[in-house]
This record gives sequence, structure tokens and C-alpha cells, in this order.
Amino acid sequence: MNSIAQDLMESLKTGLLGMGIVMVALYSLSLILDLMRYIFYPQARQVKKNEKTGEPVEEIKQPEPPHEQDNRELVAVITAALSEYLQKPITHIRIGSIRQIHKTTPEWGRAARYENVYNNL
Repeated sequence: MNSIAQDLMESLKTGLLGMGIVMVALYSLSLILDLMRYIFYPQARQVKKNEKTGEPVEEIKQPEPPHEQDNRELVAVITAALSEYLQKPITHIRIGSIRQIHKTTPEWGRAARYENVYNNL
């Protein structure tokens, strides 16, 4: 028969071993993700020299996200389409923001929105 103290020590050892394995696995994943950044974005890393000492200084330049590109043409097209649909001059239409419904809304939500639009015509 095992005493309660022996059972407690065995469960503590098992718990610590499990936590150690999880920590090693998470650290390994962190290293793998860092390695993937250097493999897939080699141009983002540039080495410059310090002006005073001449030592190399590492500067990381982040690539510009695609969603922040210039969308003036898209806004102009949507404004013209709304102007024609609503039979109002373009000067009376102001577009605050444009976002696609299907990226954030589930299928049933899109269907409900389309139904409301077509029922109100």
C-alpha cells in the first residue's frame, strides 16, 4: 500500500514533467515561427551601419499590408454606382468606409441582409 505522501509526490512529479514537456514544445514552436519569418521574409531585414561607431545596426522593415493600399478608384466606382442607383448627384453622397460583408458575416447573416434589401424595394 502506498501512503498519501508517496501518492502526492508521484502526482507532483508527473505534473512537473507534463508542464516541462509543454514548455519545451511551446519554446520549439516559437523558434520554428522565428525561423519561418527569416525564410519567407528575407527582404524585410536590412543591415545598416551606425553613423558614429560604424557598427552594424539591424533594422527590420515591415512590409505594407495589402488592405492599406490606395482605394480611391474603388471609392469612386462605388460612389458613381450609388449616385446612379439613388438618383442623387455625386456631391450629395459621402462614403465613410467600405467593407465586404462576406469576410465578417456568416452565410445566414448575408442572406438576411439581402432579403431585407430586396423586400424594401
